[in-house]
Amino acid sequence: MNSIATSIVIIPGVVALLLCLLFTYLYQQSRQAYFRAWQIAWACYSIHYALDAFRYYYPPAQAAFFFSSLFSVAMGVSIFVSTRLTRGSFRFRWYDAALALAGTAAACIDLRNHLLGHAAGQHPLSLGVLFLSAVLLYCSAAFYLHAHRKGSVAFQLLAFSLALWAVWR
Repeated sequence: MNSIATSIVIIPGVVALLLCLLFTYLYQQSRQAYFRAWQIAWACYSIHYALDAFRYYYPPAQAAFFFSSLFSVAMGVSIFVSTRLTRGSFRFRWYDAALALAGTAAACIDLRNHLLGHAAGQHPLSLGVLFLSAVLLYCSAAFYLHAHRKGSVAFQLLAFSLALWAVWR
């Protein structure tokens, strides 16, 4: 197996799957709705990496590229929803749909750029990555404010981790 494929796709995919299993366990123990949202987020991220692995082994796989981006968007939306679930029950709002629509539009534009850039031998900037980074930064701020209100070190660590993840992406 190629070491590039291992470091870029396989290892993060396995870590995402393990985190999905961890949040499944946490949800089973506590029945907190925000754990379910994180479970869904990590499941989507695991599928995202599985599709990336498929793309690596069976190029060009444009459909896998597009669905990988959509699962990444679903992961971001799930984490976004979890910010509200920590404060109480979830009620669907117009901005949930707007966020999902914006992420889907970014995935469509990325697919278009990927197809055009692939033909020209370029690797264009990914709007999906920018979208996900913006969502993670917002969620980081929301969790930080929640941690400040509750005096929770766990939510402060979560906020810090999300901020690092948003910048690292």
